[in-house]
Amino acid sequence: MSLFFPDTSTLISLFDEDEPLHSRASEIIRKYRVGEVFVPMSVQAEWQSRSVREHNRLVINTAIFLDNKRKEGKESINIGEFNTIVDNAANKIRNEPSIEPRKLDRARFTLQKEISNFYKNSYGVSAHSKSIADIKEYMMKLSYTFFERGTGVITFFVQHGYSHPDIPEEIEKKVKMFISQQRIDMETQDAMILSDLIRYVAADGEVYDFVVGDKKFYKKGKKYVDSYDSVKGRINFVLLGAPLL
Repeated sequence: MSLFFPDTSTLISLFDEDEPLHSRASEIIRKYRVGEVFVPMSVQAEWQSRSVREHNRLVINTAIFLDNKRKEGKESINIGEFNTIVDNAANKIRNEPSIEPRKLDRARFTLQKEISNFYKNSYGVSAHSKSIADIKEYMMKLSYTFFERGTGVITFFVQHGYSHPDIPEEIEKKVKMFISQQRIDMETQDAMILSDLIRYVAADGEVYDFVVGDKKFYKKGKKYVDSYDSVKGRINFVLLGAPLL
């Protein structure tokens, strides 16, 4: 059998209906049984970080703006004032290298909608002013829908998907040496995922379908994998998006 081994972009596309490659990711995973899906810890960790990045940055910066209002002597605000604060907080972080504008806009809309509901649940309407301290406390406890959905699905696959055998120490050392010698020119997290992929494949006899949403990762990762003899022929790189030219 072939195992479904996703990169982080694939997981994001699977769990988020707004992602451009959501339909494609859903189509691919339907080919596998639950026991053939393997989501390692390195992929889970990066997915978690990337899924809530814009939301977390926006909430933190909105909290800073709210604190500044209190320093100015203002103890309560109405929903219009709050929405303006969120807009300003979003604009402040929009050009940060790690921020994806589309995801930031969605986080902004979601945050404003959640706080609007908070006002309505308190007063029946959202026109009244509300304590900045109460708004901030409520805001900091908000969960992020897309993250919550993904967490549940990943937990299911971890519990019921493919269970990899322990990796022998000899293979751990061999792969670590290979990664060190190759000086892999990739982002740290991508290099870690690629290292895990090679370790897992080298330690068992299964065939892995490495489903990749990132074209750069696909191109570079394939080159490194092809240079590691003991995994040749047992890692199929599957590109989620359009074929590379």
